[in-house]
Amino acid sequence: MEKGYIDYIIRSENSIIKKWMEFGASGWRLNVIDELPDEFIELIRTRMQEINKDTILLGDTWDDASNKISYSKRRKYLQGREVQAVTNYPLRESLINFTKGYIKSDRFKNKVMSLYENYPRESFYANTNIIGTNDTERILTVLDENVELLKLIIVIQFTLPGVPLIYYGDETGLKGGKEPDNRKSYPWGKENKELMVFYKKIISIRNAEDGLKKGDLNIFEIDSDVFAFERNYENEKVIILVNVSNEQKLIKDINLNGSYVNLFNISEKYKFVGNNSIVTVFPHNFKILKKI
Repeated sequence: MEKGYIDYIIRSENSIIKKWMEFGASGWRLNVIDELPDEFIELIRTRMQEINKDTILLGDTWDDASNKISYSKRRKYLQGREVQAVTNYPLRESLINFTKGYIKSDRFKNKVMSLYENYPRESFYANTNIIGTNDTERILTVLDENVELLKLIIVIQFTLPGVPLIYYGDETGLKGGKEPDNRKSYPWGKENKELMVFYKKIISIRNAEDGLKKGDLNIFEIDSDVFAFERNYENEKVIILVNVSNEQKLIKDINLNGSYVNLFNISEKYKFVGNNSIVTVFPHNFKILKKI
C-alpha cells in the first residue's frame, strides 16, 4: 500500500478519518469492501477506535461476508479486526423472493438461518437490513408497485435481527428502475402519506421494543405462505406473522398460551388458554403480537 495515501486517509494528524470523526462522525461505511485490502480495512478500524472506541465500521458487500472469497483470497471481514457489520443484501434477495412468491416460507427460513448461523451474533444483529439502496432498483418498482407487498417486506425488515436501513424516498413510495432512475430526487409534495404513516408506526414499534432489537430468534414452520417467528428478550416475547398469500390463513400450530396485544393495533387483544391457539391472518396482512 502506498504510504502517502495511507497517511492522507488514516495516519497523519490531518487525516480524513481523524478530521471527520472530530467533526462528529460516529462511524464509516466502506463502499465495495471486496476491492479493499484486508490490511487497509484493519488500519482504518484501528485508527477509528484510537479516536473513539464507540465508533462503528460498516462494510458494503453483496454476498455473505462470513465466507467471502475475493480475488482468490478468503476475506477476514468479521474476524474482529475489520468491519463490525455489513450490508445484508442476501436477506434483501430472500425477502423479495418470498414476498413475490418465488420461494416458500420454509426456504426463506433456511436462507435466514444460514446467515444467522454463519455470522457472529454481534455482526448479525448489527448488519444493515436493506430493501433498497443506490445500487438497486426502487423496492416499490421491484414489487410491481404493490404497496400491500411493500408493507409486508417492511414488517419483516423491521422485526428480524439487524438494523433496518431506509433508502431515501422509499418511505414515500418513490419508484425507479435501473440507474440513474433509482436515484431520482425526493418527491417533495408528492409523497404517499399513507405509506409514510405506516413507516412511522413500524419505526415506533421497533424503537419501543427491546425484544425486536436484542431478542433471540426462533422461526416457526406453520404454512408455506406465512413467515412466522418469535423474538425473545428477558421477559419480553413478540411473535410476528406475515401472510404473503391472497388467502386468509388460520394459524394454529404455535403455542400462544397467555394474553397478547397486536402492537400495530393495540385495540386488538387476545387471550389464549392451553395449547389450542388459533389466530387469523388476512390476505397480504400481518400481526405483531406481544405477550402481556
